[in-house]
Amino acid sequence: SAQVWFPSISRDWARRHARAARRHRNSAHRLEGRLPVRDETVGTSTQLMSRPVVFLAWSSVAGRSQEIAAAIGGESRCYYDLRIARRALVPVRYFLSALRTVGYLAVRRPTALIVTNPPVFVSLLVYPYAALTGAPLLLDSHPDAFRTDGPHARFLRLHAWLARRAVATLVTTDELVAQVEAWGGTGVV
Repeated sequence: SAQVWFPSISRDWARRHARAARRHRNSAHRLEGRLPVRDETVGTSTQLMSRPVVFLAWSSVAGRSQEIAAAIGGESRCYYDLRIARRALVPVRYFLSALRTVGYLAVRRPTALIVTNPPVFVSLLVYPYAALTGAPLLLDSHPDAFRTDGPHARFLRLHAWLARRAVATLVTTDELVAQVEAWGGTGVV
């Protein structure tokens, strides 16, 4: 079993979801697609949860999201609709990806979310879901998301705002951890 490693999944969270799994165990719901949970703070659990931990990305390469999702026993969803790469059509791709993301959230109702940044729009779209459902939100922020030049620079304020509201922001260096903490968020290498 995989270990759930982010700090917001606590003993209370595990108990709540173990109770929910017990309630649904004998229901008419199918078990297909449900994930086993193991949380070291509680010990091993054979309970199944009906709602997954999800890693969402709007990019053409799903490698990192798949690796992290597999490591924690979650699901990976990577949306890069129509493989649109021309700058003038990128808003169309984002719109289509947003529709698919909202549909996915409505159907699967994940218990926790890890979201790739950039683009910051997927994090912005997922944040209200996380706030309303109480699902922990982690940002997986790549170094380009911190650049002060180029296309991502104009979204730094939005990135900082989201970083303050996320449980943690995954980054690649200690310098980026310092940047996230200067914004009032929690950075993790």
